[in-house]
Amino acid sequence: MADRDRLGELRPIADEAFAGLHADEALRRRILRGAQEQPRPRLRMPGVRVLAPAACALLFAALGVSQLRGHFLQPVTLSGGSNALRADGAVAGELLTADGEAPVLDAASAGGEVPEAAQPLRLADLSGTTLHKGARGGTLFEEGEPEIPLLALNGAFYRLLREPAVLSDALLGGEIGTVQNVTDHPSLATREQLQEGLSNCCPESAEIRSVRGLSEGTAVACRTQGQYRLFQRVSYAGTGAAGMDLEDTLDVRGRVKEMTLSGVGTLSGDAAEAAAAYLLDNARLAAASAEGGSGTLTLTLQSGLKLQMTADGDRLVACGAWYCAGLQDLFR
Repeated sequence: MADRDRLGELRPIADEAFAGLHADEALRRRILRGAQEQPRPRLRMPGVRVLAPAACALLFAALGVSQLRGHFLQPVTLSGGSNALRADGAVAGELLTADGEAPVLDAASAGGEVPEAAQPLRLADLSGTTLHKGARGGTLFEEGEPEIPLLALNGAFYRLLREPAVLSDALLGGEIGTVQNVTDHPSLATREQLQEGLSNCCPESAEIRSVRGLSEGTAVACRTQGQYRLFQRVSYAGTGAAGMDLEDTLDVRGRVKEMTLSGVGTLSGDAAEAAAAYLLDNARLAAASAEGGSGTLTLTLQSGLKLQMTADGDRLVACGAWYCAGLQDLFR
């Protein structure tokens, strides 16, 4: 009962003590400002120091690249020696190097220039492995829809090359046929149409001509979009190099000025000619028709023309798939 009496006395005491105090707008704002200036306690999760790579990937997907601009990606070494992303900040466009050194920023996101030595770096996965842009050579073959640009004559397919943009008159040989059939789908053509002359990129009645210094089994020329262009022999739609030697479809012996194997090196002069001879003498047919590899073997001829095969290790593909063990060693 005595406690209740004491509590009851608090109200009149408080009213008397704070009689001159009024909670106006200025006081309210001062109280709120003071609360904002107080340091907020950091949340800590016991036993958790680094986000796992999968969790980091989900975090990036949820936040979005635009919300992360202006921060930096910080590599953190895990117990296994691999790299992960720190949970206290990240940025899109920054790279993790495979050797654990300081990351390299992409110029598009950092607002500056990327050092020349770091320009090939564009992407990195969460394990720290760096992908190199341009590690493989670019293709010389033109692309197209719904099928790649092709020319067919006497049952053989030839694919349009990007270079040269115009084939000079000095390199044009005599007429060997004409385009009698034009179709968007060469792969569906009959054998008779392939024999007569067919294309999905050259006009009807266009002359098909030989190329000086090259056999008809290697390359031909035809007019497309008003200019004569170079077409290289390839396998397509089940039509390939069955029963042939590589030299039947790549007749370049004695005319090679330079050879480049993407990601490995370049040979020129006598070394290039020796490598071409080695290729022609040692390549063995593995399949009459096959999908191309991710690298390239480019042969630059003394005439300035370029021919190409795709490369994947010892496997080379143009007209048919060929294996040539030891070719890479010549470039090293």
